[in-house]
Amino acid sequence: MFRRFAAFTCLAVLTAWGGQVSAADFCQTPGPPPDQALQPVAPVKPDTPSCINPVTRISSCRPAVLKTFNANISDYNQAMIKFNADASGYIDALNHWARASVDYANCEIQRLNREVAQ
Repeated sequence: MFRRFAAFTCLAVLTAWGGQVSAADFCQTPGPPPDQALQPVAPVKPDTPSCINPVTRISSCRPAVLKTFNANISDYNQAMIKFNADASGYIDALNHWARASVDYANCEIQRLNREVAQ
């Protein structure tokens, strides 16, 4: 919002000086990419207890071990739901920035082409 206001103010000042400046001569930069600190980290899947056969998935575990493992899996599943939502938001921010970058590059190309054509 502030960038647009600043660009408009700059345009108004340059136009008031009598220059041949139009709004099309200004391309809005995309700004910095999303902060990588916002990139979510996937939760670590809990290890399967050794008392569960990895091939047949048949358990010889005590009930307490299974109860703990199931609780860990439940916590992991909840963490994955949050991770997926956070990752989706981060991907949306990256896509928005990428589109703004392409728009800026195209605007600059068009501006330069207009200068060459004059």
